[in-house]
Parts: sequence; C-alpha cells; structure tokens
Amino acid sequence: MGSFVKSFLKKILVLSVVVLVALTYVFFDYLSFKDRSVPVLMYHGVGTENPKNWGDMLITPQLFEKQLQYLQSHDYKVVSVEELCERFRTNREVKNYVAVTFDDGYVNNYLCAFPLLQKYNATATFYVIKNAIGTSNYMSEKQIEQMLKAGMKIGSHTMTHRNLTEIDSGELQRELAGSKMLLGQLFEDLVVESISYPNGAYNDEVIAASVAAGYQEGVGGEQGVNTHDTYNDNNFALYRTGVYDRGDGVKGFAKTLKKAYFTGYMREKGINLAEIRAFFRK
Repeated sequence: MGSFVKSFLKKILVLSVVVLVALTYVFFDYLSFKDRSVPVLMYHGVGTENPKNWGDMLITPQLFEKQLQYLQSHDYKVVSVEELCERFRTNREVKNYVAVTFDDGYVNNYLCAFPLLQKYNATATFYVIKNAIGTSNYMSEKQIEQMLKAGMKIGSHTMTHRNLTEIDSGELQRELAGSKMLLGQLFEDLVVESISYPNGAYNDEVIAASVAAGYQEGVGGEQGVNTHDTYNDNNFALYRTGVYDRGDGVKGFAKTLKKAYFTGYMREKGINLAEIRAFFRK
C-alpha cells in the first residue's frame, strides 16, 4: 500500500472519529435540552361534531384520549400553563412536563375534553372569550365553574377575539384589562393569570398592554418549546404547538411533539428553521 493511500485512509479515520464525537455530543446535548424544555400544546375543539365545520381543529374524543395515553405512557406530567410558569418562576425542574391549553372556550371542551383530563389526572388552561360565554357552542358559566372547582385553569382570550395588533390603544385595553377584570368578577376568587392572543398575533404594544393589565404570562402560536431561559427572556411570548387532526392518529401527535423539541433546540443554537425553509423555496 502506497504512502499516499495510507495517508488518505488515516485522514478518513481521523475525520470519522471527529464526526462520531460531534454526533455523540449533539445527541447528548439534545437529550439534555429535552430534559429542561416544555411543549405547550394548543387545542381548539375536542368533540363529535361534523369535522367539515372545523377543518383540522377538531380532535375526536377517541384521539384525544389516545394522546393522553401516549403522554402518560411516556411519563409526562400534564399541567396548566399557570403551573408550568410557577415552576419556571421558582426555578424548579420541568423534566417530562407538558402544558395543555384550549383556545376559544367551546362547549365540547367541557363535554368531552374535561372528563378525559380528569380521567388521566391532568390539568389544562382553557382560554375563554369573555363575550362568548353562554352563547351557542360555547361553555356556560356553570360549566366553567365546575372545571375551576376540579382544578382546571381559566385564562383570557380577550373580550371579543379581535386581532390585538390591529386595534387602537383604547380598544386594546378593553380587550385585555376588560376581559381580565370581568372574568374575575364572574367567577368567585378567580385570578386570571395568563392571556392567549387571538390568532397568535401580538407585538411589543400588545405585550406592554398585557403587562399593564396585570397578566403574568402570555401564549402565542409560534412553534417550539419553553425553557427557564426563554421564560425569563420573555414570559409574554411563550411558544406553543398546535395539535390538529390530519389523519395520522397518535403517530402524528408524536411527530408534533418531536417537531416542537427540534424547533426549540435549533432556535437555542441560533438556527432559524423558517429562514432555511424559505431559502430552499426560492
């Protein structure tokens, strides 16, 4: 064997070792990241209605139960946004935690999702539209009261579900401060801690108004996971992952969780996946 070939093979061997070490580091670094990061799942409807009226935002009770079973079998602790943020504030461990949220306050949340959450000893945050309470297809005051007594959390989804980035400061205050105050009056001893921005839309002005209204945290709709660092950086821009029914069952749910972790890991490393995807679409 010639000296050139020996030198080439040696370089290949060294390169292979370097790549193996790098991949091993990334693997264990990723596992460490998962241990300190938490997905916040965003649901809308869980029910048996005609899915044509919902698109992929309606999860059947059967699928929702399978998702809860998946979380249970993988040793997840299912909590509300409020409990999660309390753990962040007090610097407690969040390994294998996941927070569950429901937007809009549909009546099927009470009829279908609530009993299943109780069955699996899970809690969640239900973001309700103040002016929709008790109207057709939305939860009533009595239903919300029952969930509160059972340990569920109620957050604000504003007064009327308007896009908060498209209204003036006076209207913004009414949507945020007004809903927080009136929900607190409607339900005895309720302190509304968190806000869910309608359609996930927010900006610096919306965050400032949320802080002024007395909220402790806010959730949007940007993909990813939350860590102590992201919470401390901006607790009014918590990452949240939508859960939809796209015909792939619990396997799709597992992929949704993995995508949330991966997106969060890449973001922490300074890699913007959205920019990369946009580049390759050109």
